[in-house]
Parts: sequence; structure tokens; C-alpha cells
Amino acid sequence: MRALRRSVPLLSLALAACAAFETTPKHPVSAVPAVAEAARLQTDVDWLAADAREGRRAGTESAHQCALWLAQRMRAVGLEPAGEKGFLQEFAVALPARPGYGTYAMVGTRRVGGTQAAVPLVYSESADASGALVDCGYGIEIDTDAHKRNDFELADPKGAIALVRRGIPEDGSDAKSWGASADILTKIMNAKRHGALGVLLLCKDQSDLPSFNTSHAGKSGLPCVATTAGLLGLPEGAEKLVGRTAELHAEIVRENGPAYNVLGRLPGKDPSRTIVIGAHYDHLGLGGEGSLAPNEIGQIHHGADDNASGTATTLEIARLVASRGVPACDLVFALWSGEEEGLLGSEYWGAHPTVKLAQVSANLNLDMVGRAGNGKLQVLGAGTAPEFAALLDAANADKLLELSVSVSGATLGGSSDHQSFLKRGIPALFFFSGLHADYHKPSDTADKFQADGAAKVATLGAEVVERMAAAPKFSFVDVKPPKGAKQEAPDKNSPRAWFGSVPSFTYDGKGVLLDGTSAGSPAERAGFQKGDVIVQIADVTIDALDDMQYALTHYKVGDTLTIVYERDGKQLETRLTLAARQQGGQ
Repeated sequence: MRALRRSVPLLSLALAACAAFETTPKHPVSAVPAVAEAARLQTDVDWLAADAREGRRAGTESAHQCALWLAQRMRAVGLEPAGEKGFLQEFAVALPARPGYGTYAMVGTRRVGGTQAAVPLVYSESADASGALVDCGYGIEIDTDAHKRNDFELADPKGAIALVRRGIPEDGSDAKSWGASADILTKIMNAKRHGALGVLLLCKDQSDLPSFNTSHAGKSGLPCVATTAGLLGLPEGAEKLVGRTAELHAEIVRENGPAYNVLGRLPGKDPSRTIVIGAHYDHLGLGGEGSLAPNEIGQIHHGADDNASGTATTLEIARLVASRGVPACDLVFALWSGEEEGLLGSEYWGAHPTVKLAQVSANLNLDMVGRAGNGKLQVLGAGTAPEFAALLDAANADKLLELSVSVSGATLGGSSDHQSFLKRGIPALFFFSGLHADYHKPSDTADKFQADGAAKVATLGAEVVERMAAAPKFSFVDVKPPKGAKQEAPDKNSPRAWFGSVPSFTYDGKGVLLDGTSAGSPAERAGFQKGDVIVQIADVTIDALDDMQYALTHYKVGDTLTIVYERDGKQLETRLTLAARQQGGQ
């Protein structure tokens, strides 16, 4: 479901737009060094996480209004524009998909259409397919202690339309025992692997038709339509469907919208060096893909901690540092959009920087720092520059916060904006106050923001930034596991094997473009490099990331597979043995 758009008076829009494109700060810097103010932080988080912001999904008008407001806030603390149009840098993001109205399914001469009779699956592509109809049972392939079944042993949908039933066989077993093999997307990808041109999902009745739930991510690359046997007049039994033909038309609306990074500069004494201090301000809108509350689609996902907290704290760090006079080098304060869709904003800036990347010495990233009321803070990435450990000790000399310091920049799969700097050889620190039960749910509300703790994070952040600015250019360290570290033993029952690639989420070509490989991974040992494009894993054609995710579920730990990939315009292949799943990467 798309985020609702609210009307805004033309005068306020004009004033906000003027502020966003203003070229000179209008507010003088205070002569007295400021101290972090919890009340100011709370006010900013209250505004960003309010119902009126509608969850700040990148590409929506609500997120655009946030960008204009943030530009005003940067101007108010004394920053000058550092975007491409004033404070703003625009880029495109994909909006949540929605079903079209022209979807239909036809078997023989019987045609079924309409939103209540034939629905496009959320995994579908907008496309047509026609051919023989092949009954593939439940579309299940499974070989476990609980179940052994392969519905494709006697059914070959290559070059045809695969008919697949929703649900599981009525054998009296617990539905959970079938695991991912009973998922609709797995069934579709099974059919695709066997060469199907499209999938007709047969449901028991109209109440069984799946909703268009965008929290169920995934794109199959095939037209996929759901309807019922009764509506199509289909008899029971595969033998009675022999010789029938089918035609599918699936209509999915996938549109892009404009998103905006908000960028402000505090000029320093040495303009040849720049420190980037950043946080993402976008969140999940009204739910959908990324939400951990799939039954609350349509409800505002407020994102107070993730990441109104980091946004407000970044603004407060800017205010604190600006009040102390001219910093030792240039500081760019960056509020990113599109992080929730795959670090899109920081990645776009990395590819289209508004300052020379060669002069960027370091990055400080703040993501989810709103639960530090207990006085504790995680600092990741401390090993990415040799100087960071001493710098952190000096900045926290007064023991303002109890720091849990990690040399690696990886957490939760490493999915935050500092990764856009690390991949470019720029050392980065990541402030993070930890996960909680409200993460990616509507319940992440402003009343749970711990402003006193965030004020301490802002104070520490200002100390870190000043020391970063005063230091010479840092040396980058690509942190890897200690030499001789014991590798995880293979788990033959692992539901998903480990390949060890780091995919690019901004690539929209055929295949999966690699941004690199995980240390000690099968991909690293096989010699894969940044820039390689995976196009085939054994008998799974890799059109996009969802195909690769399917392959890593279909094949098991210990399987040795032929991988086809492209490098420098040439198609190559190698062999790779899948290992036990580890955190991060594919």
C-alpha cells in the first residue's frame, strides 16, 4: 500500500523550499559553546515520528516534506548547503508495488478477471504468458526427516504454465513441519527453475486468495496469478487437465519516486580534508517490505528510534560543534534517505559525491541511538582505522557512556550507512544503542525515545568529531577475522547455506552484482571479486537477488555447485562449496 499524501498550504511549501535551496546560513553561530539539550532532541524526534510524517518512506511526499524541514534545521544551526540543489541531493527510489486492475487467467476458453476473482501475486512481474497447462501438484520439493516429496518428478512445466496449489497436502502433519517448502514464493521459484513461463496458483476458494502483502518481499520474474478451480471450472486430478492450454496476464504497478539526501557543511580551517557525520531519516512508511509486523500493514511505522533518534542526534552534534568555533577541517552533516531499501541514499552519494571522496577522512554513522538511557552505547568499526581506539578513549575520558567497542563495522548483517564508506576504503565508526522489540514495528514511537541518553550520545559524538577533524588523514584497515580463527562447522540441517557474497542493492541489471565478499567465505575462497556479476548457480538462473536467495535455500550446506559469472565483459565459471550460514552477506 502506498503512503497517503497530505495537502500542504502553498505558502509553507514555498517557504520550506526556499530554505532548502538557501545558499547562506541566516543564523549566526553562538559565541558560547552549547551543551546537548534533551528537550531539543525530544522535540525533533516528536516531529519526525509524528503521525503526520506517515513513516517517512523514501520517495513519498511525506519524506520530501521531512527533507525540506531538515534543510531548515541545518540552516538554523549554522550549516551551509552541501547538496546539488541547496541542501538537497535528489535520487530515485522504488515505491511499494501495488496490484493493477487488468490481471486475468484463462484456461481453455474460460477467462477469469477482476480484483476479487484473479489476483496478481506480490511476487509477480507485469507480463503475459501462454502455453500448455501442466499440473505441478503443490509445487513442493522437500527432502527432510519429516517429509519427502517432489511434485516435479512427474510434471515438467518447461515452456508451459505451471498450475500449483496453495497450501500443503492433506496428510495430517503439522503445517510448520513443511517449512519454507510450502511458501508461495518457494513454489513459484521451483517452477521457474524447472522452466515454467508463468504460474497459476490455485486456491481453495475466494477467501483463500492471498492478499497483496508487500511485507513479503521477492520478485520471481514470472507472471503469477491466483484464482480458484471453481471460478475456472477446473476438475480435480492432474490427468483431467492434460491437453488444456492457459493464458496469464499479471499487472503490477511498480513506480519510482524522488528521494532526497539532506547535506550541510560546516567549513573548517583545512578544506582539503572532510569528515562526514551521518544518519538516515527515512523509515518504512505504512509498513510493507521490511516490516516485522506483517499483520499491521497500513499502520504508520513511526521509526522514532530507527532513525529519528540518529537524525536528531546528528543535528544536535552539528549544533554543538558549530558553537565551538571553526573546526580543524570541513565537516559534512548528511541525513540520508533510502537506507531501509538498501543504503540507497548513502550509496548514491558515494557514486555522486558532493565533495571529493579522496578528501573524506572518516565517517561517523548514527543509527538507532534512542535507547541509551541506561548509559550504554555500542561503537562499531573501531578497528577500521588504527587511530580510532585511542580517539574513542580520549573522547570518552569522562566516562560519559559505557562503551561496548567492536573492531568490526558489521551488525545485523552490516546494514547501515557506514558500510557505504567502508566499501570505499574510508574508515567509519557506527554508534548504535541496540535492538529492541519495537524494531521495524508501528510501536517504535516517540514516547519511548530516551532523550537524556541521546543527549549523552550527542555530547560524545561532538567530542569524537572534533578529534576526527583534528587528526591527520586516517589509515583504512579492512577488518578481517583473526588469522587461524576456527571456521564454523557445517550444519547439514541449516535452512540456508552460506555463499559469502556482499551484493549491491542498487544494481538493476540482470544477475547479482557483487560489492565484495565476506572474509573467510566460500565466495572469497573461490576468488570472487567486487564487480563480478553472478548469472547462474547450478541449475538456477540468477536474474536478480531473489533468485540467489532461493538458490541458497534450495541447495544445502556441503553442496559443490558450478557458478557462472561475468567479469570484465567475459563469462566465466568456477566451482564453489556452500558452507554453514554465518551472519552478514548472501
